[in-house]
Order: sequence, then structure tokens, then C-alpha cells
Amino acid sequence: MTQFASPVLHSLLDTDAYKLHMQQAV
Repeated sequence: MTQFASPVLHSLLDTDAYKLHMQQAV
């Protein structure tokens, strides 16, 4: 979970990264 938490927190900080992450997840 920790390994996934790092990228998640980074994505949350970056709006663009967050949107891209959500699109990729879907």
C-alpha cells in the first residue's frame, strides 16, 4: 500500500497528473 501511496499523493498534488491517472484507471 505504501508503494502505491507515494504516486497517489503526488497525483493528488498535481491536478493534471490526477486527471491522467483517473483516465488511465478507467
